[in-house]
Amino acid sequence: MIEVISAILSGVAILVSIYAASTANKSAAAAIRSANCSTIFDEYLIKKIPQARTALDFDGDGYLRNGNKFCNVLSEMNVSALFYKYDDNEFFVELTKQSGNLEDMVVEAGNHSTDPKKFWQDIQSSLESIYKLIDKKRTGQKI
Repeated sequence: MIEVISAILSGVAILVSIYAASTANKSAAAAIRSANCSTIFDEYLIKKIPQARTALDFDGDGYLRNGNKFCNVLSEMNVSALFYKYDDNEFFVELTKQSGNLEDMVVEAGNHSTDPKKFWQDIQSSLESIYKLIDKKRTGQKI
């Protein structure tokens, strides 16, 4: 009887050990994923994109000014994110697609007279989408 109880307790101990190791591996992977995202994106998300966004304005004819600086920041961010082309190509492709669409919107507003109110709404929506995409990557959620 004692041998059966001992065997059961040993089995439970093994299962607990396996679970603890699995949890530790997942935690370590999450920490690495978060650190990578912070290293690559924090300066863009916290400083560079908001500053470049603030510099955007319209002239009296409805043409966007200072769009090149904003587009350059987005392009730099994509180059900085090249790590993900090899680590998570699906994320990288989606990030560059969304950034490219935003750049196209900015270039278009610089080349053609644009409704500023609609432009600002579209910019806000596009930036929110990019920020959410990066946040999902940081937290390990599927895109």
